[in-house]
Amino acid sequence: MNLKGSLTQVLISCGGCTYLKTTGIIKELQPSIEEDEDNFIYCNYIFNGIETERKRVADKVYNLKAVKKITH
Repeated sequence: MNLKGSLTQVLISCGGCTYLKTTGIIKELQPSIEEDEDNFIYCNYIFNGIETERKRVADKVYNLKAVKKITH
């Protein structure tokens, strides 16, 4: 993994643990698309990764009996 990939994973992990603080810092530092399109896109990629990680962690596993109860 390269440095950019490692930084991406660290930011996503931090966002999973300290969501408001991490996303606040990224929003504060994110340039406008006109200023730096590549960096703007990278920040959005981080935001998407953080949201995906939060959903993954919060996802619940149900057994078949519980699923039948929910659907009926």
